[in-house]
Amino acid sequence: MAGVATPKINKEPTKINRVAIMTNITIESLQHKVEKTEYICKLLLSELKEIKRLQYKTHETMYDIARVGTQPDRVLSPKDTAYMLATSTSTLYVIEEEDDDFPRRVQITERRFGWRYSDLIKYIEMRTLKGSIL
Repeated sequence: MAGVATPKINKEPTKINRVAIMTNITIESLQHKVEKTEYICKLLLSELKEIKRLQYKTHETMYDIARVGTQPDRVLSPKDTAYMLATSTSTLYVIEEEDDDFPRRVQITERRFGWRYSDLIKYIEMRTLKGSIL
């Protein structure tokens, strides 16, 4: 077949293959490392999204608590009270049980209760003056 040019096949290894051969790394192991890195990046991105969501939620909670300043007799839920005291809700219940100076609960409905914001502020000020914050 005259006139038909056969393509020239380059049997020389590519640059990546040469590096892999020189460093004794297989292409499969490189692909595995790339996949692992991509997986870790996806995990980091999802963690970052969760951090941003929590940051936004914390900002909302702080805004709600700051807004209470205009409503001193507002009753705070256990969750908001724990946040205000920088504790968990389980620690809040321990403090309530063990500390005689801690404000009394206010029953809102049959199943809901909380603490008055003004009472909590007084409690925090009293504890700060005693030199012991919780």
